[in-house]
Amino acid sequence: MAEPRIIRKARIGLQEFVARPGNKEFHYDSPRSELEQLLRKDKLSERELNYVYSNLMQIGVWRIRTGGLAVLEGNQRGWAELHLGMTMKLLEFREFYAGTMQRRPGDRATTITYIPSLVLAHAMAVGDEKLASEVAELLTRGVAHGVFHGYNEHGYELFIFNLFQTSRGDARRNIGLEKPNTRDRFERVWQVCDSVDELSQECAKLCDTHLDIAEDKTGDSYGQFEIDPCEIYPVEILAIQRIRKKLGLPVPTCDHDLMKSPLADAPIEPPKLEDDLADRVLARLKREYEGF
Repeated sequence: MAEPRIIRKARIGLQEFVARPGNKEFHYDSPRSELEQLLRKDKLSERELNYVYSNLMQIGVWRIRTGGLAVLEGNQRGWAELHLGMTMKLLEFREFYAGTMQRRPGDRATTITYIPSLVLAHAMAVGDEKLASEVAELLTRGVAHGVFHGYNEHGYELFIFNLFQTSRGDARRNIGLEKPNTRDRFERVWQVCDSVDELSQECAKLCDTHLDIAEDKTGDSYGQFEIDPCEIYPVEILAIQRIRKKLGLPVPTCDHDLMKSPLADAPIEPPKLEDDLADRVLARLKREYEGF
């Protein structure tokens, strides 16, 4: 089967980015080295904790990119690296939340929930229920305290959170994310979920929506899939399929180019992290923040 053009374009773009002189040092080696030094300190200042945050950001993106590229090149071990990158992104946002909550209410920073929502979708897609629960709990707290806020154009974050609720057998609810102020592109999924044939057709439309958002064709994107290769990672479709299988429901198929890529073939078991960095960062941040 010929590789779809959009998949080939993404793979070549990633190969060129990863191979570009100095990129690995700038985006991964230096941030990791600095983070390792910070982890060895007895106590971290607020400025140093800000460095932890920025380093986690860089490391997470690099591992998502290199892991995704490995998967696209046929190396299944890339799933573990991509999974580590998503885990680092969760730690980044947990640190952001914890640091923000230490400030006075009037001085607190806020951020959009699109990356945690992506991590939540990924956790469901690969069957990591522990990671999914951690992200959902962080989103719930962050939105309740005004640290996280949603985007009100197409309902992506609200859909992903309610997909998680469904995976647990719970009723859909809104944790305080803004409802879409235009057409909700994901509401149709709930309307057709009793018909696997209609749901299969809707999943193909969701792939189109995914690409619209990733490529900013509609002008209302703000970057849910801005980390390469997430623009071609059909994460919400994989999550739908996995959750329905878990619940004993008919699993929809999806005839779309996004589903003709190695990134549409998620591992059966949650990827095992081959690097203990996330565990060491988590242990350290628990020392720095009470109740982290």
